[in-house]
Amino acid sequence: MHGRKQYFTIIVAIVGGMMGGIISSQLFMGNAVFAENKPDNELYVKYIKTQGLSLVNEAGDLRAMLGLQQPGDSPLLVMFGMGSKADGSTLVAKSDSITFSRNQKPWAELHLIQDGKPSLALFDKEGNPRAVLGTTQLKDKETGDIKTRVPSSLVLFDKRGDLLWSAP
Repeated sequence: MHGRKQYFTIIVAIVGGMMGGIISSQLFMGNAVFAENKPDNELYVKYIKTQGLSLVNEAGDLRAMLGLQQPGDSPLLVMFGMGSKADGSTLVAKSDSITFSRNQKPWAELHLIQDGKPSLALFDKEGNPRAVLGTTQLKDKETGDIKTRVPSSLVLFDKRGDLLWSAP
């Protein structure tokens, strides 16, 4: 008889501990985020708060990042390997520019400069600018003055970066 009383006491203690844990977690913990199961292994989360997000492939290789460069900055999106393989290409999207590069050398850049004026720049394989459509700044070799081109301009550069042709 003494053994039954001991088992009953143990069972009551276990159940009481579980109930106390459930009640205290409901009273003292904040709202938790729970994932909802969807068909085909989809995951639905209503709200996530984070400073950054990294996406990796099945092998664990980094393929994309979303985050902030510095606290208070606008969001930054970086995607790696746009080609069929991890070819060193990246796409970097900021609030005022989009840059496509390969092996850390720009190929094309679309950005807004000076009060939102647009500019599209194309680069050679060494990363030197070869053509700019839109607003750009040119330095006059004789005077050293910086001149800003109008948004409707087209400027072509030679392989050394010298002005080859421009309109208007």
